[in-house]
Amino acid sequence: MATKMDAQEVKFKQIEHDGQFTLIKWMLGILIGGVMSIMVRLFF
Repeated sequence: MATKMDAQEVKFKQIEHDGQFTLIKWMLGILIGGVMSIMVRLFF
């Protein structure tokens, strides 16, 4: 049986992971944008 404290801890960890995934998405987007700009410069 899970207690209320356990449920709150799970919610807190979920929020923490959501923030990390958001950061990873932004970093990946910036990386892809940088690579695409280099590719455009090379071929055009």
